[in-house]
Amino acid sequence: MKTAFLTLAASLLALTAFAEPSIWLIGDSTVCNYGRDRYPQAGWGQTLGELCKPGVKINNRASGGRSTKSFIDEKRWDKVLAGLSQGDYLIIQFGHNDQKKDKPRVYAPADSLYPELLNKYIAEARAKGAHPVLVSPVCRRIIRDGKIKNSLGAYPAAMKAVALQTDTAFIDLNAISLEKFNELGPEKTKDIFLHVPPGKYAQYPKGKADNSHFQEDGARQIAGWVVEDAKRQNLPIVELFK
Repeated sequence: MKTAFLTLAASLLALTAFAEPSIWLIGDSTVCNYGRDRYPQAGWGQTLGELCKPGVKINNRASGGRSTKSFIDEKRWDKVLAGLSQGDYLIIQFGHNDQKKDKPRVYAPADSLYPELLNKYIAEARAKGAHPVLVSPVCRRIIRDGKIKNSLGAYPAAMKAVALQTDTAFIDLNAISLEKFNELGPEKTKDIFLHVPPGKYAQYPKGKADNSHFQEDGARQIAGWVVEDAKRQNLPIVELFK
């Protein structure tokens, strides 16, 4: 009996060792999943699984309106942390809501609380044996003088500084998306963002002109940029991508 038990235990350990790690995502509305009732709106994390190898599990826990601060205050981080396993990857993208000074529930200054909380996520994920990946907040479609401008202030640079200080993988999606959006130009970027005419989708009978959130194809492009940059840097997470 004892020998049979040990054999079974060894087999289970072997299966665990060869199991694909999961990718967890935490962040805001530009990352999160949306239901069919919001189609064609999608977060880029919603499409990331299309770029992963078979068997890779995506746990997208990003949620609209959240910041580094509110994600912790609402105990969302506690639930993610409880689920993280050895070898998992944790993608972190916050910044859009952290900058809202008029909303104390989410506000996290770029020169103090924001980097402090990023450090907390990194340290606690590593304590579980997971690998954090910082992703700077994707640009909005804010146009000045015919060019799309960064509206995230000091937050992308603050995240980059944390990445350097903690030797954490970093994908500068803010810089990447700013460059890509300007290559496309103000008009063509409407196809990435949630710009839809009246009557095209039942979910938006009056149409929509949203310069922060994405259509599904646009979200798919942005997820592709994340994967491309991870491959360019040869980050460890590329083992999970096609």
